[in-house]
Formats: sequence, structure tokens, C-alpha cells
Amino acid sequence: MIITDSGGVQEEAVTLGKRVLILRSVSDRPEGIWAGMARLGGISPPTVRAALHEELNRRWDERPCRVYGDGHAATRIVAAVGRWREGKDPLLPTEREFKDEAFSHASAALSETCRA
Repeated sequence: MIITDSGGVQEEAVTLGKRVLILRSVSDRPEGIWAGMARLGGISPPTVRAALHEELNRRWDERPCRVYGDGHAATRIVAAVGRWREGKDPLLPTEREFKDEAFSHASAALSETCRA
């Protein structure tokens, strides 16, 4: 388990299939929470202690989850810049877009995709 207050670490841990206890009251990266991969642990010692105890006693299967993308952003950026320089529109053809079902903001879809 990863314990953090870092948004970047939240994304990386979820992507690698690690469970995350977020030491915050809110997160600006809720996709991991919606997917059941991360949990807000709060900031007060009693709240953090209780959340940590629950997480340590929960059964967990590591499973990578693509809620933050598919790892091909750089190639899409290169393609978009190339198309922009050539004056083409749209900058990214529809077939090159990231369309993972897990990326929708519906928590049920995220949860099912990442728990499979």
C-alpha cells in the first residue's frame, strides 16, 4: 500500500495497481477513488489511523488500472503538433484519441474496469 498526499503519486500508484491511502480530505484526482483503487484517509490522526487499519485488513489483488490514460500521450502530442504545423484539422484524428471506457466519469464503469 502507498500512503501519500501527492497527486502525482496517487496517479502512478493506481496505474501500477497499488492501493493508495490518500492523506487528504479531498483529492483533485478522484478517478482512482471512483475505481476503488484509492481511498481518502483524512488528515486527523484518529481518522488516518482508522483508515490505515481498515486498509491493512482489506483483501487486495494488485491490478494495473488505466483510469489516467493508456501511456500513449507522447505519440498523440507529436501527431497533433505535426498536424497543426501542416494546417490540418482536427489536430488529433478520432481513431488516435484515448477512448478507454474506464476514463468516463461514471464510478460504476471505472470500478468494473479496474476490478476485472
